[in-house]
Amino acid sequence: VIFASRVGDTICDCCDGSDEAPALCSHTCEEVFAALLEQRARDAEQRRAGLALREGYVKEAREMLGGLISMAQDPAPKIEAKERELEAARARLKSLRETSTLRARASREAAEAAYLEAAGVNSMRSAGLRSVLAVAAAEAGGSGPRLPSAL
Repeated sequence: VIFASRVGDTICDCCDGSDEAPALCSHTCEEVFAALLEQRARDAEQRRAGLALREGYVKEAREMLGGLISMAQDPAPKIEAKERELEAARARLKSLRETSTLRARASREAAEAAYLEAAGVNSMRSAGLRSVLAVAAAEAGGSGPRLPSAL
């Protein structure tokens, strides 16, 4: 439908030329319709590609959100598991410290025994000497017996 003022104005408003005198306008409806169909097909393909991309984003977001929601809904099992790991690590550290302390003590005692033996002190006397040295070191605030260099 066009305005009456546009009929017979020598401007082809209709693709079939029906608004002008015969033979003045060429019949282009098929070409116009084909171009319109091509454009609509390209638009539809772009929409399909965009929707597929969007679906991928939505799926990824749902997976991420699902993980966050499950973590937020019931964090207790994860917290308890981490607490158990922490306790196990603390126990291992304590064990390593005790082992280190025992090794250091054994090494110190072996050094004392070697020193006393080198100094010619017999084993009975070395036991008494060790206890005297331990008491002296404890009174002095030391961590263990110290042998004087004169022995």
